[in-house]
Amino acid sequence: MTVKNAWCAVFVCLVCCQQTLADFPKIDRIFPLGAPRGATTEVVLTGKPGGTLQGWCDRENVSFSFSKNFDKVKVSIAKDALPGRCLIRFYNDDGASKLLPFVIGTLPESNEVEPNNRVTEAQTFDGDIVVNGVLSRSGDVDVYSVRLTKGQTFVATMNAHRLGSPMDGVLQLLDSRGVVLTQNDEGRGFDPQIVFKVPSDGQYHVRAFAFPAAPNSTIRFAGAATYAYRLSLTTGPVIDYTMPLVLQAKSKEVARHGWNLSPTASSLLVPVTEPETVRTFEAGGNSMDIDLVQTPSILEESATGVLEPPFIVSGRIAESGERDVFRIKAKKGSLLVNVKAKSFYSPLDPVVVVRTSEGKLVKEVDDISRNDQDIHTTIKLPADGEYSVEVRDRFQHSGDRYVYALECLKPKPDFAVTFNRDAFGLTGGKVQIPLAIERRFGFREPISFSIEGLPAGVKLGPVTSNPKGDSAKSVKLVLTGSSEIVVSGPIRIVCESPSGLRQYASRTLPHGVDVADIWLRVAK
Repeated sequence: MTVKNAWCAVFVCLVCCQQTLADFPKIDRIFPLGAPRGATTEVVLTGKPGGTLQGWCDRENVSFSFSKNFDKVKVSIAKDALPGRCLIRFYNDDGASKLLPFVIGTLPESNEVEPNNRVTEAQTFDGDIVVNGVLSRSGDVDVYSVRLTKGQTFVATMNAHRLGSPMDGVLQLLDSRGVVLTQNDEGRGFDPQIVFKVPSDGQYHVRAFAFPAAPNSTIRFAGAATYAYRLSLTTGPVIDYTMPLVLQAKSKEVARHGWNLSPTASSLLVPVTEPETVRTFEAGGNSMDIDLVQTPSILEESATGVLEPPFIVSGRIAESGERDVFRIKAKKGSLLVNVKAKSFYSPLDPVVVVRTSEGKLVKEVDDISRNDQDIHTTIKLPADGEYSVEVRDRFQHSGDRYVYALECLKPKPDFAVTFNRDAFGLTGGKVQIPLAIERRFGFREPISFSIEGLPAGVKLGPVTSNPKGDSAKSVKLVLTGSSEIVVSGPIRIVCESPSGLRQYASRTLPHGVDVADIWLRVAK
């Protein structure tokens, strides 16, 4: 939804609705964490609504209808709404709640029914389903039963930590006697995924439990009201990753990899949804964002001969002990080398080795940090010439899912602007929005600021981030003015340099999503 359209929708709602002033809403969590397209789903709100509520979503074709006490909301999603993870928030005349992740799905959905701790109490489903559940207390276990047929590939995927739940989930698949056939705890980050080739017809059981994502001294299965999850159970198509892993702007087609995918539809045309990102969705509960980049993006098998930065290679360590080596031609000085694997939920633990054409070691690089196994490093090249860049797995592991994206480029001066809050209120004619500025690789230009979506009567005071002095690292945007009515809606801060660099200020939410929208409330 564009900022302009969002403001129009908000304005109309506020003009048509008489609201009483109250505290701004503090909605801490919702359940369920998603809903299917083409349906209306009741969602429970936990927290303090603070009076009359309205809802906002960063996707089109999503509407909200609240209960009398504003402790529940019916979320209606059109059949043609874009599936995948989105963000919602609730607001009134006094302010807005925090942003909350929400999934628009394509499979039928059902909510967990307790008791279901034991196999004998398992909730039974027939056909593909997404189950919305909560491991609500310490020691809680949820069990679901499905009927499977020999030869099918069954995929069970939990979506929890990726949606803000503070849990490290575990999934087990049991046979009809309760014997554990397989188990997974980190198939997609902290969220587990089981892929199982069914050996015989029968009734099978999926058991879910969790530990805290932030480890503590407890040894029991963990649980709390915040341990909500979405669990997809399907023998239908599920996408795991695409090739290439990132998409060059001029290309719109990728190859799909996963399970139960039609061999006659191996490629997928990807719809562009935002200027910087393309998004694709497959059934089975997995949604994916694919970065749209200006850098040349090529496949491993096409990366023959000598490559010149900048480039991104999408590759795979398919065989045990495999080392993918790429020849590059680069000039003396700094070379940025990035390898993303965990970002794509690949099990690869990448190691990069850079050598001269004579085989002399320039640098070997492993993890970024203890908690980040991907690679982002700057390598000093001693002279102009040819070099080799090698990618391998740290432990010599391999397989179809051991994919990576290798990026090599010469660093260019640029900048990043971030904010630490995503909701502000203009009351009494003035509000300040502080911004942090990171100048990278010797960026020495001034940065100017403008705002998309400001309501009528509100103005941004002049401000510039200069290359030197206090404003080089931080500035405060000052908004002044008033409105004839109380009005709320999203704005975006545009940051530009004289050389043509242009970007939105942004913030990374606790569950890892980058957002550019700031909620602005303007009072009389």
